Amino acid sequence: MISYKALKDVDWLLLGLTLAISCISLFVLSSSGYDVKTHYSQAFVKQLIYVLVGIGLFLFCTFIRISVWRYWAYFFYFIICRKHT
Repeated sequence: MISYKALKDVDWLLLGLTLAISCISLFVLSSSGYDVKTHYSQAFVKQLIYVLVGIGLFLFCTFIRISVWRYWAYFFYFIICRKHT
């Protein structure tokens, strides 16, 4: 169960703006790629999945304590730098 303290730590402005921009972009994408046969766009469904996964990851990462991020920071940094060199 999510406690009140965990919900208090969520950056609601960032989440709200992200949801607003995502909804606007999904609306534009659905109206531009509308298919009469299926009544939806394949690009819309694909983008909707990406938005839902992204919001889920945002919320998941928000509820992880900062001490955990500090502990694993060098590991993630090494993995990312190793990929790009």
